[in-house]
Amino acid sequence: MANLIIKMQEKASEKVKLINLLFELKEEILCQLEQLPVVEYEVLYDYFIRNMNLKEIANKNDKSVSWVKLQKQDGLARVDICMSETLTSVMELFPNIF
Repeated sequence: MANLIIKMQEKASEKVKLINLLFELKEEILCQLEQLPVVEYEVLYDYFIRNMNLKEIANKNDKSVSWVKLQKQDGLARVDICMSETLTSVMELFPNIF
């Protein structure tokens, strides 16, 4: 019985660590997004937060869809470069989840 309680405590501790890491990851992502050039930030915000499609974003900015695609691609590339190390360390700490 004592072993079961210890295992449950270890699992709970592991979950708390994961939750804390995810909150840290969220904060880091937000920080990285805020450092993007304004146009890339706005395109990503419109696309992922406001759920606007590429055509809607293009119309809003009086630009072409290909321009929106490029801004989205560039913004995601910047975030990806900044976040790859953090995501790798999280995945190494919790391989069973990923």
